[in-house]
Amino acid sequence: MSIYSDINADLQMAAACDTAGMDWLDTPRADVWRKPLERIGGEMAARATTLVRYGPGASFHRHDHPQGEEILVLGGVFSDEHGDYPAGTWLANPPGFAHAPFSRDGCEILVKLCQYGGEGRQRIVTDTLPWQRRCRQGTYTLFDDPAFPEKTMLRALTEEAVPPAYHDHDGVELYILDGVLRVDGRRYGPGCWLRRPPGSALTVRAEGFCRYYEKRNHLPPPENRR
Repeated sequence: MSIYSDINADLQMAAACDTAGMDWLDTPRADVWRKPLERIGGEMAARATTLVRYGPGASFHRHDHPQGEEILVLGGVFSDEHGDYPAGTWLANPPGFAHAPFSRDGCEILVKLCQYGGEGRQRIVTDTLPWQRRCRQGTYTLFDDPAFPEKTMLRALTEEAVPPAYHDHDGVELYILDGVLRVDGRRYGPGCWLRRPPGSALTVRAEGFCRYYEKRNHLPPPENRR
């Protein structure tokens, strides 16, 4: 399949990727590679979720984001002319935000394009690393604004913890950061990405300890759903 094709583009279907078993693919920029998880459209995608790796000294030309951008820095330091963002940083760049991203020593990021749109969005830069280092259980809220439908967070679970419920929602997306999460009995380790459509029930439980990114209520409900 061409990387410029639609990938997991039907948002009413469940999808999953284990990025540990995927090859890094070239991008239009030298020393930048990606693993596409979902994409609607070609290179100028209308929607995309991608794991991206910058080599040392890699950069992109200055560009804007008409429908917003979300970034979770997984490793290294991601930078642009507005600042440096080490591992653990979560960024939400609103529609119209422009930057020229680069990395001096290399980095790895989870990027969501065209999924932070709408008038009134604010730019958010959050350092989650202190929370990640100290918390073995709980939730770190990244975005929860009553003016917009989605909720974005990090979760930490131990095997003994009561897991969150997933049944009444407009879509759920998970990306495993550490440990193993069992979803409906199946094991998902670091680098696994899952998406479930609106209204689908799923059960989760940590195997030992697990930390993961979660976004929910961000997918369009089925047309026949009230």
